[in-house]
Amino acid sequence: MPASAAGVGLRSLLTGSGGQLRAGGNSFVVVKRTSDLKRFELGVIVANRAGDRVLDLILAVKRPTLSPSELDLLRGNAAYAATRCFGLDATQLPVFNAWITQQNAGAGQRVSATFGKVTAIYVRQNKPAAPYTTVELYREADRPGMGAWVNYCTR
Repeated sequence: MPASAAGVGLRSLLTGSGGQLRAGGNSFVVVKRTSDLKRFELGVIVANRAGDRVLDLILAVKRPTLSPSELDLLRGNAAYAATRCFGLDATQLPVFNAWITQQNAGAGQRVSATFGKVTAIYVRQNKPAAPYTTVELYREADRPGMGAWVNYCTR
């Protein structure tokens, strides 16, 4: 690992001001307030890791379609994790954010896209017993031509 590599703890990264944290194993819930002051719970699941390094991250919300203020929080947290944990280049943020907005508005149930170094998968399940929306982020460490994975998150 290069001397300039920087790992940041995922729990400290995604709590933010005003957020609360409930921890358990490889997952936790961040509780925030939306811009219209509604309670918003964002599940964070470390789906795959190498040692403490996060390789695959799922951000989950317990509803299939999000309001504009909920979408802002999901999109903002996904973009923050994608740049800080997976090396998404800041120039890709507008396209990444637009893609998440488009998936929330669309009918797609499982859609994936690649943004430079990061692959994102948007999943929506609209079953009455278990509705949810997730954004899964990962970066293949050995993908040719992608450069060093300098910034990353730890569990």
